Amino acid sequence: MDLSNYLTLGTIVKTRGLDGTFKVKSSTYFADERYQENQKMFIYLPESDTLKEVSVADYYPEGEYDYVTFNEIDNLTAAEKYLKGEILVSLSDIKPLPDGMYYYHQLKGLNVFDENDNHLGEVLEVVDYTAQPSFRVRLNNKKIILIPFVEFFVKKIDLSQKKMIIHVIEGLLG
Repeated sequence: MDLSNYLTLGTIVKTRGLDGTFKVKSSTYFADERYQENQKMFIYLPESDTLKEVSVADYYPEGEYDYVTFNEIDNLTAAEKYLKGEILVSLSDIKPLPDGMYYYHQLKGLNVFDENDNHLGEVLEVVDYTAQPSFRVRLNNKKIILIPFVEFFVKKIDLSQKKMIIHVIEGLLG
């Protein structure tokens, strides 16, 4: 199944209670906004490559997890079928961010250039570390490096040209 039109919000790791509440390890910074009552989303089951459309009945955060109940899944027996499923939202349902802010999925695949317009490689993913997010970049020589997502290193991002310009210091490229 082609999931390129969806954004992953998190992974179902466990159930809680008899009402079908899911314990979710979320990968979104916007959980309060995403899990609004009656918000439409999908549960993707990789093993069977299937999507189930659902809508949020209830949501609350607790520690590093989010707890979500869906209107269509209202008991423990029904919920257990979706363990290890991924919660997705359609890209058409997400709001645009202000200028200078980006969703991580928008940054994946950007071509990376230095300030002299030399092509260095491509962004594989954005990883979220405690200190700050970083770009995992595959250089043209196939070496993989991390570039901190801070103003000192990231000079410009142009989504329309799929281009990111970085400041290179000694040792950054290995």
